[in-house]
Amino acid sequence: MSYLSAAQAIGSLSATGTASGAGLLDACFSENSLQEKPRLPRQVLLGITLAEISRQKMADHRLQLPQRLCGRNSRQALVLDRDDVLFDFLASLCGFNALKTLAQPVFCVQSGMPAHARFDGGEFPTLSPTRTNSDNHPAVEIGFQGYGTDLEVTPRVLPNRTIRLTLSVRQTRPDPRAGTRIGDVILPAISARAVMADAEMPCGKILLLLNRSDSAHTSPQKDLLVLATAKLVRQGSAATHLPQVF
Repeated sequence: MSYLSAAQAIGSLSATGTASGAGLLDACFSENSLQEKPRLPRQVLLGITLAEISRQKMADHRLQLPQRLCGRNSRQALVLDRDDVLFDFLASLCGFNALKTLAQPVFCVQSGMPAHARFDGGEFPTLSPTRTNSDNHPAVEIGFQGYGTDLEVTPRVLPNRTIRLTLSVRQTRPDPRAGTRIGDVILPAISARAVMADAEMPCGKILLLLNRSDSAHTSPQKDLLVLATAKLVRQGSAATHLPQVF
């Protein structure tokens, strides 16, 4: 059907005055339907800081964790203002070299979509005994075990323009002290720790997560610190700037 015949058909439908035709035209061309409804931003700019806090260096300088951090587990997140006094404490840790930054990735993520990254990772060979071979000699199978710091984050823009942030950081390291011995070879074990959060935060606030090291095999003991901040990206704007957490 050509554009002209389509217009003629719509005109004849309107002229008939049928209830269904009139209702259809009213719905399509009413003043309210032509108004553009505001849309939620579809992209979120995320800044993540992964860091370690050395307990040994804190003890050397007689520093103690603030009470707000001592009793929290790795799933209990704090949502902080940028001028919170906790950031003065973190700055003092940096001054005493008790806080080491591992990575500071920045993501521009579609709302509802996950982002993944791995940092400071690698692989090491492993040996595992298998059945004896055809000569009745013990056989060993060689494999590779991966390790590193894995980050997964999914932001969701809510109708009130806050952001629901689902964040997971898992850190694995070779741990020779907890390894097993096969002949003259020590196979290191893998020590793992993680922080996870599912929290709602306004734009510009900072999410803080802390995993306190309780492993007796880790020396010196180090706590895993995760900070996250987010801002909405408007359609057509450049997502280039995100304030540093500290």
